[in-house]
Parts: sequence; C-alpha cells; structure tokens
Amino acid sequence: MSLILDLSYFGGSGWIVFDERAWRTHGYSQEASRAHKAGSVSAARSFENLDQDRAAIIQVIPYASATDASEAMPRMHSVLIPNPKAKAEVVYEEEIRELPFKTSGNSIGYERHFKSPKGEGVSRFIYASSGHIIFGVLCSRRVEAWPWGEIEALVDAEEKNVERLISHCSTIGLLSNGQ
Repeated sequence: MSLILDLSYFGGSGWIVFDERAWRTHGYSQEASRAHKAGSVSAARSFENLDQDRAAIIQVIPYASATDASEAMPRMHSVLIPNPKAKAEVVYEEEIRELPFKTSGNSIGYERHFKSPKGEGVSRFIYASSGHIIFGVLCSRRVEAWPWGEIEALVDAEEKNVERLISHCSTIGLLSNGQ
C-alpha cells in the first residue's frame, strides 16, 4: 500500500479512507500473467469527502517489466476497480487522447458522465506509467467534474510517490532487471 498516497495528501479537510484492497495481480493478458507469475501485488485505496460530494480512487498495478506496462496501458480502462456500492448508469463516456497536462510516462484518460439516485456526476480516470508500474487515479464528483488542475496535482503527487519508492527499492537492491 506504500505505493499509494495516504490520507495526509488530502489535508484532512473532511476526507476519509473508505476502502483499501490488495490482491495478486491477475488477468487474461500475457502481461498480467507474467506479473502474476512474478508475484506482483496490485492495490487500491479509496477516499471520500461527503461535504464536497467527491471521491477519489488510486490504484497501482506492478507489471513484470516496463515493456509489459507499456503494452498493457491501452487496456487500463477495462481493469478499473468497480465500486460495488455505486448504483450509477453511464450516460456518456469518452477516451481523452490528449490530457490537458503531461506525465513523465505514458498516460491515457477517460471521462464518464453518469446518473445515480443522488443525481448526475462526472468521473475522470487517468492512467499513467512509471517504469514497470501503472497507476490509476479516478476522480468523481456530482454535478460537475473535478477541475483538471486538481487532478493534475493528484496525478503528479502519485507519480512522484511511485518514482520515489522505485528508486528506493532499486537502491537497496529489491528490484532487478531494471524493474
């Protein structure tokens, strides 16, 4: 779970952690199979702010190599963790080919407009890679979408967190083969 930002990032202003999960990486692609064989553990942490009617989910998926992460990137939308409590109907969805900000690695985005018993809302998904790790940031809000500047700050902070931990693990010899 150390690959994922913790609650302190949000400054404690009404934010809570409402779910954390970790599982052996798995899937039907060759990249996911190699990650599973390598003992990869994926994880997600979910945050919520009821006062602002916002939610954020950060997910990390370590692959067996940077090449595998790069090849898996176009399929990231299909591996997003569903919220079992959500009773929402997707009204409109689109891939965002050019994000309004840059990441240091590959990145892809999606925007989903939804209806739920609590009203309409917008979710923005950003997936980016750093070495052999893909991380996803989902930002959801009722009525209007999270501003891109706030999403960029969250993606940037998560990217720096992942890069810091990769560097630390490489320094102490926990990673081999450039992973």
